[in-house]
Amino acid sequence: MAYTCRDLTIEEATHLEESGVIDEFYLASEKYLDEDKNFNYANCEITTEQFNNLTQDQKKSFWRLFPKAIGRIFEPVPFEEPSHIVYKTLALQAPDGYILHLYNGYIDNNIWVEERGLIRPDANGSRAYTYTNDFWTSKYTYLKSLGITKMTRIVETDSKLATLLANPDTYSHNSHLDISTLVIEDKVSSYSWADVTHKHITIDLT
Repeated sequence: MAYTCRDLTIEEATHLEESGVIDEFYLASEKYLDEDKNFNYANCEITTEQFNNLTQDQKKSFWRLFPKAIGRIFEPVPFEEPSHIVYKTLALQAPDGYILHLYNGYIDNNIWVEERGLIRPDANGSRAYTYTNDFWTSKYTYLKSLGITKMTRIVETDSKLATLLANPDTYSHNSHLDISTLVIEDKVSSYSWADVTHKHITIDLT
């Protein structure tokens, strides 16, 4: 099955937001974001009390900004990044154009740094595609076409996603990543309101 990976334009991201597709992605990912601690809204310049009182609608509003934020949705003023940094929002889609995964992050020289992602089941309600090499081929072939040789995922330190991505067995169905190069580090990111520690998980593309 020929999956594809491509950049989203601002116009396409706006359409996904206004048509309710991002809400659908959020609802499909809600359990993984909240119960599995894969995302911490307290890192979004709000207090712990505000975080604990966020409604589902407020969280959906946050994620509606996700596809067109080009990686930096925490700061009201864009960061002044080095000129070689290139922000992207990627869409992975089925042959019929149905979008299955959305990611945003940036290219830093030869590294794709992935900051956030949302996923949903396919049109038949199944997530089985995520365990197939064919699905991931589209993403990593695209990244390699841009000169990318490494990928870093930035995740919450105590999340289930961090545990999953730190486990070499996670990559057993994927021939595009070199398990022997897996590196796991805790790094501090400085925001205007605090220094926040995230787990950086880096692996080479084959």
